[in-house]
Amino acid sequence: MTVTTVGPAPDIESELSRAWIAVGAALLGNIRHTDVRFDAVDRRFDAVDRRFDQVDARFDRVESRLDRVETRLDGVETRLHGVETRLDGVETRLDRVEARLDRVETRLDRVETDLKALRGQVNRFEVATNERFDRLDGRIEYLIGLIIRAETKGQEPSAATDG
Repeated sequence: MTVTTVGPAPDIESELSRAWIAVGAALLGNIRHTDVRFDAVDRRFDAVDRRFDQVDARFDRVESRLDRVETRLDGVETRLHGVETRLDGVETRLDRVEARLDRVETRLDRVETDLKALRGQVNRFEVATNERFDRLDGRIEYLIGLIIRAETKGQEPSAATDG
């Protein structure tokens, strides 16, 4: 095989070098463009990260406030339980006092009934006592009369007249 050349022989190496340089330049341009686009994407991601940081900070503040609210709520629930316990105690004591009051009221009813009966007995006793005192007064008057007569006659009352 024989190669026949017409004109000067092309320098393949130099052609390849120029082609590679052109391709390299084009690639460098594309890489620079891609870098610029990546930088823009990075800035956007940085902005998104800042927004997430702001959201995280807000969540931290909200959670901190919720922690304080829950702590206070624990205190309120504890106090509420204490009030409920005391209320149960008051109800129990009220039931006991009410039962005692019922017993006292029953006793008072009995005392009232007994007092009414006693009033009747006292009235009967008073009438009987008055009658007895009236009889005693009569006897005393009789005895005084006997003593006066005996003094006037100078003699002692006889034992047979004592009754």
